[in-house]
This record gives sequence, structure tokens and C-alpha cells, in this order.
Amino acid sequence: MKILAAVEHSTYSTKALTRAVDLAKKDGAELTALTVAELTLGMVEVFPDFSFEEKLLEQAQVTSDKAKEYAQSKGVALQTIVETSSSAGECILANAEKIGADLIVLGSRGKKGVERFLLGSVATKVAAHASCSVLIVR
Repeated sequence: MKILAAVEHSTYSTKALTRAVDLAKKDGAELTALTVAELTLGMVEVFPDFSFEEKLLEQAQVTSDKAKEYAQSKGVALQTIVETSSSAGECILANAEKIGADLIVLGSRGKKGVERFLLGSVATKVAAHASCSVLIVR
């Protein structure tokens, strides 16, 4: 079994990673964590002299490293992927296909407030379009 866990810096994501690690340990599954540095459309155009992509990638790498440390502390090997994308949902779906995931585990929400409604729910998009099972953790 192959599990893809979508991780970011949020409470729901931390719960999802915990669940994914537990499942991987219990079932002897291969576990991969994907962290998406999500580029909001227009950022680069509004602030052309500031390297948003570089900063977002740095933050995503820190989140990914923490996920790997957590998994290792529980005795689970964790492969990590860090990517930039303008759509976290599309990136999760593409990577699930790429690694042949049998299960995607992600938090029920990461973004808060108005931004979540404007951009749409990543969990909803993944659940609606994934070709494998999806576990949404609350």
C-alpha cells in the first residue's frame, strides 16, 4: 500500500500526518509526504522585486523536514516531496497519480476565513477528483 499525506503548517495537517504515520506503521505501507508551496495568482506581478517562490519553498521545506522528523520518531520511513504550484489540489492529485498512491490523507482545511471561500477547498477538490481513496482528517 502507498499513502500520500499532504502536509502544510496547520492544525488539521498535523492531525492528518499523525493519522498517516499511524496507518503506515500499522499496515507497513510506503508513506510519502507532499508539501505544496502554493503561489497565489498575482503575487509576483504585484511585488516583482520580492522572491515569493523562494520564500514559500523555504517554508515548505521546513514543514517537510518536520514531518520527516516526526515520522522517524515513530519508526516510519517517510519520503518527501516539496513543490510549487498555483493549485495545491491539482498538485496533490498529480503526485498521487505519479507515485501510484492507494490512499491520500489530508486535513479538512488549512486556509482560514475568506481566503478559503475564494480559493475553494483543497480537500473537496481532492476528494472529488482522486482516483484512489481519500481520508480527510478533522
